[in-house]
Amino acid sequence: MLQDAKDFARERGLDRILVTCNAENFGSASVIERNGGVLENVALDPATNSSLRRYWIEL
Repeated sequence: MLQDAKDFARERGLDRILVTCNAENFGSASVIERNGGVLENVALDPATNSSLRRYWIEL
């Protein structure tokens, strides 16, 4: 699914995308990292009061 999202973004001329996951969701973090995700930071999501891992993926 992430690969499809990368292809979709690339087709629309984007050169990078921001992908987030819950900080405790190590499975999602692993998928993002295997797809080229580089961790920018861990930030608090005020809507849910939980921590999010923020990754940039260069296309």
